[in-house]
Amino acid sequence: MYKTKKNFLSAAIFCCLASLVLPAISAGQASPADANPTDDPDFFVRQHYLDFLNRTADSSGLAVRVNQITSCNGNAQCVDLARQNVSAGFFLSREFQQTGYYVIKLQRVAFGKFSNDPTKRLSFSQWLTDAQAVGAGFIDGQPGADAVLDQNQTTYARSVAGSAAFITTYPTTLSASEYVDALFAAAGVIPQDTERQIAINAFGTGDTAGRAAVLRTLARIDTVKDAECNPGFVLMQYFGYLRRAPTDPPDNNDDGYQFWLGRLNQFNGDYLRIEMVRSFILSTEYRTRFGAPLPQPLREVSSELATTASRCLSSPLSIPASVSGRVTGPDGRGLRNASVSITDSNHVKRTSTTSSFGYYSFDNVATGQDYTIAISSRLYRFAPRVVRVSGDLANVDFVGLE
Repeated sequence: MYKTKKNFLSAAIFCCLASLVLPAISAGQASPADANPTDDPDFFVRQHYLDFLNRTADSSGLAVRVNQITSCNGNAQCVDLARQNVSAGFFLSREFQQTGYYVIKLQRVAFGKFSNDPTKRLSFSQWLTDAQAVGAGFIDGQPGADAVLDQNQTTYARSVAGSAAFITTYPTTLSASEYVDALFAAAGVIPQDTERQIAINAFGTGDTAGRAAVLRTLARIDTVKDAECNPGFVLMQYFGYLRRAPTDPPDNNDDGYQFWLGRLNQFNGDYLRIEMVRSFILSTEYRTRFGAPLPQPLREVSSELATTASRCLSSPLSIPASVSGRVTGPDGRGLRNASVSITDSNHVKRTSTTSSFGYYSFDNVATGQDYTIAISSRLYRFAPRVVRVSGDLANVDFVGLE
C-alpha cells in the first residue's frame, strides 16, 4: 500500500531534521579550552588588519567592522554570514586594492606572475615585503592619505622599472609601442585600444620615470584587473589566512587553489555561495594559528542549526536519489579500496570505499543541491568534481592522474 502524501511529507521532514542531531558532542568538546581567539569579533577584525592591510587597526574602521558582527546579537546564522562579509571586505576594500592587490597586478604586468600558475605566481614573502612598502603610512580616508599612497606606488613602480631583471627583459631601446605591447603580452591580456593608447602616452621620454608610469597605468586598467580578480582573490585566501603559498605544506600541491578558483569562476565570483571565505576562516590551519580549533561537531551545530531547520521546513522536499560511478587508474583498470567522499553545501560529508572493480555508490542523497565528490588514493591524484543532483546520477567516474 502506498504512503499518503501527508505521511511521506512527515517522514521526509523527520529525515531532514535528523541531520541536526547527527554530530555527537561530548562534554569535553564544549569546554572553555575549545574557544579560539578568532571567535571574538574584536580579535577577528584586528587580525584581518594585520594579515591583509599589514597594519594595526584604526579605531573608526575597527568599530564599523566589529559592529557588523556584534549587531547580530548572537544569532549564529547572522554572525556566520557577517564574519564572511567582513573578512572578504578587506580584500575588496580600496585600501587593499591599492596596496596588496596593486603589487599582485603590477608583478603580473612586469614579470608575467600569474596568480593561477604555481610556476609563475608571486611568492608570499615577496608579496608581504612589497605590500608593506606600498602600504607604509597609508590609512584610507585619513587626511593626506592619497598623497602618501601616490608616493608609495610611484616609488615601488620605479624600483621595479629600474631593476636589473626588468631592464634585461625590457631593454631601454624599446620604443613606446614596443614596450607597452611587451608588457601587455607578459600580463597575458589583450587591451582595449583606449587602454593601449593611455599606456603609450604615459611612456613620455622613456626614462625610468616614464617606464614606471606605464607600469602603474597597466596595473590600474580594467583589463588587467578583471584578469587577475578571481585568481588574486583565491591567492589571498592562502596569503592572508594561512600565511603561505598554496603549494606549501601541508598541501604540497596546487589542487586546493585550483579547486577554489574553479568554483569561484563557475559561480561568477560569488564567494558566499561557494563558501570559500567561510571554509578558510573556519579551517583548522587558520584557527590553529591562534589556538585550538573549535571541534567540528560543535561548529556544525552552532553555525548550521538555523540554516538546516529552515531548509527542512520551507524547501520543496523530494525523494532521495543515488549517486554512483567508477574510479580507475590511468590504464583504465578499476581502483579498489579508494576512499570516496560526497559533501553537500552544508559541509555534511559522507564517505565510501570502492569495490574490487572500482565502483562506488551513495544512496539517500538529497536532491536539489550541489555536491563535491572527491577521491583519496595512495596511488594516484584525482581532481574533485562538483555535481548537481536532481535525480539518480550514474557514471560519475574518475580517472587517476600520474
